[in-house]
Amino acid sequence: MLNFLVILLLAGIGAVVRDYITETFPKSILGTLFVNSIGGFLTGILFQSVMYGSDFFNLMMLGFLGGFTTYSTFTKDQYILLKDKKYSHLLLYTLGTFITALLFFYLGVFVTK
Repeated sequence: MLNFLVILLLAGIGAVVRDYITETFPKSILGTLFVNSIGGFLTGILFQSVMYGSDFFNLMMLGFLGGFTTYSTFTKDQYILLKDKKYSHLLLYTLGTFITALLFFYLGVFVTK
């Protein structure tokens, strides 16, 4: 039960931090791209520096980073770009998000070695 409450609290904190950051990019997909890239970086740091599968790792991944990163907003942004027939933006945004999150993950691993 305690883990559930800690995850709930950390997810709430992550969501508030995400909202604060994305508000600096009003009406833009750059906020979501930025947040998901930072989430990749923090995941890389956690993955390298904390025992994978440990309680702390799981609490941070499910809690803070689960609330901080935003796949749902990423998908909504993709839908809007598709609906508006901005196909090149859709492709760049989709590939850019996956590539930057992966690169930032590796950067997080690298800086904690």
